[in-house]
Amino acid sequence: MKQFMATYELSLFQRIMVIWLFVICGLFISFHIAQQWTEKPYAWARLTEKTRPYWYTFYVFEAFLTVQILYRILEEKMAGALNGLEMQVLDSVWIGLLGVEVLMVIWAGGVTVMRSMAPQVAQAKKTQ
Repeated sequence: MKQFMATYELSLFQRIMVIWLFVICGLFISFHIAQQWTEKPYAWARLTEKTRPYWYTFYVFEAFLTVQILYRILEEKMAGALNGLEMQVLDSVWIGLLGVEVLMVIWAGGVTVMRSMAPQVAQAKKTQ
């Protein structure tokens, strides 16, 4: 059981697209941070109770993209540092971030569904 995951190499085009996605997400995060100190911030860019699930999901996605981009570089630089466990450690980090991202998407989706159903439940209670 030398390798837990099958090795899959991204093509050059796929790597460039992942890097551009990373850059675009970084620009959104920069814009989000800058909006915290403006006089009239956009409502969607504020970190409030309503937008928190979506922004946290976006932050985890950015961390996942970082690991995806740096995976092979980290593997090269860590060679020999963990007595052959480098791939397993990196795979564990990758799978962990993927799992957290999936849970965050489920959480954000659940919050959206619950918020959309809340007015209907309140309306049903009023009519009774």
